[in-house]
Amino acid sequence: MNEIQTPIGIVKYANLNPDRPSPDYDRWECTLLLDKAKPEVQEFVGKIKEMFAEMQEKYKGTKVNSSNGGIFLSNEVDKETGEETGMIELKSTLNCRYINKSNNQIVENKPPVLFDASALPFTPTGLIGRGTTARLMLSVYDYTGNNGCGISARLKMAQIINVEYYNSTTESSFDAVEGGNTAV
Repeated sequence: MNEIQTPIGIVKYANLNPDRPSPDYDRWECTLLLDKAKPEVQEFVGKIKEMFAEMQEKYKGTKVNSSNGGIFLSNEVDKETGEETGMIELKSTLNCRYINKSNNQIVENKPPVLFDASALPFTPTGLIGRGTTARLMLSVYDYTGNNGCGISARLKMAQIINVEYYNSTTESSFDAVEGGNTAV
């Protein structure tokens, strides 16, 4: 298992809050968008590709996982146009719990540790959301299974540079409608 720090990117989706996941969520996760035109992103992708090549050598003769191409990076595609956006989508997760195969016991994972821009512990005051600027610390590991082999990223830590909270506005964008229900 290799630890690697991502370049700073923009959060597309996050479930990073330590008090989450609720029973509806079984893992913490983050999809981070990285600008592939930036040299630090190109260097990072090069390191991931090296890890992927090492995995392919280790599992020589085993097919690559067809569901994701065996890697946790992909080119972001605009849903409306179907064209690439110039951003790389990095998906990382950390399961809340897993079954230890050696003793068949359920093991609870601790949530990813969060830090602020000054590298001090960060406690969110809302749900960390889309548009947050962050970088991640990942454990990259290889795997093989029924679907083939590949490398995956386990989320360890996140440094929140500028936070955007889900539903951070309390002001309505609506005009009042007479005769409707009111909160009072």
